[in-house]
Amino acid sequence: MTTGETSSYLTGVDHSGGRLYVAVTVDDQGRRRVTALEQPDDPSAWRPADHTPVAATVPDSVVQVKTLWLPEGEYDDIDGLGRFDLIQSVLDPPEEFDTLTISTGRPGRFLGFIWRRAQATVCPAEAAVVRCCPRILALARAVRHFCRLPGDGLTLMVEMVGGQTSLLFMEGKALVDVAVTSYPEDASAPAGIAQYCADLKTLVNVRLAALAEAGIRTPLGRLTV
Repeated sequence: MTTGETSSYLTGVDHSGGRLYVAVTVDDQGRRRVTALEQPDDPSAWRPADHTPVAATVPDSVVQVKTLWLPEGEYDDIDGLGRFDLIQSVLDPPEEFDTLTISTGRPGRFLGFIWRRAQATVCPAEAAVVRCCPRILALARAVRHFCRLPGDGLTLMVEMVGGQTSLLFMEGKALVDVAVTSYPEDASAPAGIAQYCADLKTLVNVRLAALAEAGIRTPLGRLTV
């Protein structure tokens, strides 16, 4: 690809479970379209195409998530307001952290994500990383962009990868809550599976209760694993 051809391209990279996953997308009349998928045998040897910007994931295990109530409509810079709130929860210098603030589709209610910049997916030095994003949020955006979701009820998406279980609660196409827990080492044994399922059920019920307290009482209608 030439420099001009790569201007509309974006390469997403995700390092999970010891593997590097690469997706090359192109802007197709305002909508992202996947043009190539790669899983390099040697992640350290992978290099992006010349001049192609890269979006990298951040492991869910190093991301803190907080529900934020912000004065929507009064300020243009909601992300800046969210960052100010999130930075108050850490002791180290603010410049060591990246943050993201997203709307949940409910007035004034946002989800804030904060992580150390050094803990994003490692990319080659020559890669032009234009943004980093928590893996769980990248998954939600991919679902919203590439999938058709029913408009009624809550959809719970469960992903298990690299020793982590990520939960996404989606109301239509809006991400309203997330949770992350560890996958137990003894989950292959019957007793381990039973305990894991019980813990997962408890976590789901806790998150649903928190949503209800926030005024989101939409019943859980679908489970996708």
